[in-house]
Amino acid sequence: MDAIQMDGTLWTFLTAMSAGILAIIGAQVKARIDAKEAKDKAANAADNAQQAVDNTKNIANGFVGTVYAKLDRIISKQDAQDEALRRHLEWHLNHKEGDSP
Repeated sequence: MDAIQMDGTLWTFLTAMSAGILAIIGAQVKARIDAKEAKDKAANAADNAQQAVDNTKNIANGFVGTVYAKLDRIISKQDAQDEALRRHLEWHLNHKEGDSP
């Protein structure tokens, strides 16, 4: 009778031990899966951040290019106005009052 009871106790112990080992292995596997998912999410976040930086640079470069082109047009128009004013003032310097044009 003791052998049967000991055999049952042994099986209970081995079953509990196996369940504990399987639980530990399962926890390790889940931890590795979670770590891989976190690593993948971090890599994805880094890629997204780099893409945002690149997009910001592109937008900034486009903005700077647009502003530069507008300033260039303003300067060109101002140069034309300055030239017209210079010619007009030279005309006044070269023609005295009472002279006919």
